Amino acid sequence: MSRNNNHLLRDTAMAINWFAGALLLVSYLAGKTSPSHYAVVAVFGLIYPVLLFVNLFFVAFWLLRKDSRLLLSLLIIFMGIPHIRNNFSFHTRQENAAKKELKILSYNVQGFAKQNNAAFNPEVKADILAFLVKEKADEICLQEYSGKNPDFFRNKENKNVFFHSYYTQKGSKNTGLLIVSKYMIFNRNFLKFKGYRTFGIFTDIAIKKDTLRLINVHLASISLKQDDLDLLTKPPSSVWKKQNVRDHFSDIYHKLQKAFRLRERQVNLVLKTVKSSPYPVVLCGDFNDTPSSNAYHRVAAVLEDAFVKKGHGISATYAGPLPFLRIDYLFADSVLEITSYKKYHLRYSDHFPVGMKIILPERYRNHRAENIP
Repeated sequence: MSRNNNHLLRDTAMAINWFAGALLLVSYLAGKTSPSHYAVVAVFGLIYPVLLFVNLFFVAFWLLRKDSRLLLSLLIIFMGIPHIRNNFSFHTRQENAAKKELKILSYNVQGFAKQNNAAFNPEVKADILAFLVKEKADEICLQEYSGKNPDFFRNKENKNVFFHSYYTQKGSKNTGLLIVSKYMIFNRNFLKFKGYRTFGIFTDIAIKKDTLRLINVHLASISLKQDDLDLLTKPPSSVWKKQNVRDHFSDIYHKLQKAFRLRERQVNLVLKTVKSSPYPVVLCGDFNDTPSSNAYHRVAAVLEDAFVKKGHGISATYAGPLPFLRIDYLFADSVLEITSYKKYHLRYSDHFPVGMKIILPERYRNHRAENIP
């Protein structure tokens, strides 16, 4: 390679590196800014893992060339260590057999359809239900659950099973939220705004001499259609030529903006419900948002993320065409001891199921701060 070509490669790489580094810095702001006012910043928070890997590529690129320019991306990555901790975890698996653990599962079952916009599939439903029954969880939180008869959870081992649910009409089927509990539910309630669908349900559960508030949420979706996903995941091709790409990207941005604003309101109500709870809280569900988001940061300031505490690897929970997205969460009150976290590699839905185990404390204490962010 001639000296001129080498200089051109270096200068081009450096320009792209500066651009990628700047976008990564913007993504750090997503958790600290209101998505209602700064939707563009929130968008970059969604793609934080991709931006991180791009900057890691430049670190390796400059390292191979023995060039000190690697310090640019290295410094920017170092500035985002808290984001790395939220997206990647490397705990070893630990078993705690000394105390009784409570096993909790959360799973967006996508209406038992397996593929986006596909029809209900009874075989998929049978496979998912078989998995849930086999896991023998104490508490199960399901999103996009289809069907109003959950009696299959009752069997010879668990004759007394308790339910709380909400359903809405979606096309030709009923889908919604379901909580399944092996312990008695003595309070049932809903999370919603006037004019919008119910986005969450919560129950107070009597577990022997203890009490737990379990919240199951499905926060606002971006509602991307198949042609939206094709535009975002496929390189420039015939898919792009058949449409006005600029208008299409603008339409996707407006969908994102609308979802960000609604999720912000929803998180306000979730945090209000957490704060008002007289009992320790477990929060499960599909946030439709990443660990770099404002929604995640506000919740994680109050409750502990089971993946951060006990997870391993990346734990991307979205099984659809967009990679690296962790949008399904298990949070627990700080007085609850999280002993394990697990993502199940099942492709029955466009989400992976996640589970955690917790130990309830011997005696609860009022520990929350008055001001929840």
